[in-house]
Amino acid sequence: MYAETRNGDLVRLFPEPMVLRAEVRTGELYLDGLVLCTPEESGVKGRRRLSFGGHIVVSLCVNGSGHIVSGPDLVIEGLPETEDESLTDSVEDTIAGVLKSVPAKRRSDTEVLNSALFKGIRNEVNAYWGRKPNVSVFVHRV
Repeated sequence: MYAETRNGDLVRLFPEPMVLRAEVRTGELYLDGLVLCTPEESGVKGRRRLSFGGHIVVSLCVNGSGHIVSGPDLVIEGLPETEDESLTDSVEDTIAGVLKSVPAKRRSDTEVLNSALFKGIRNEVNAYWGRKPNVSVFVHRV
């Protein structure tokens, strides 16, 4: 005797085939470490993007009048360094250029400064390396 089943039905095959009144998750599932999840729930896509593009983190503090109080602090992971020119120096020069180009009153708006730094750093590294890195900018207002 054959049991009629659908995708996701739990079926006992032995000793007699029988459809149980239960359903299980179907589709593509990943075992990510110890977690069973769908591709969207896993962090695989983000980790793959990090492995190809590296990561640049910039953090700085501005006060209400737009003056830089602390930083910028810079962390670069997974990007190439050549003997000719340091990518770190290039990114630091880009940050300095962006900070000079944004007027002090506009620098007090953290969203404007965050966006300008993000675009400037990403474009500079893309011109240098030919890939767009993952960039995280943290602008703290004190």
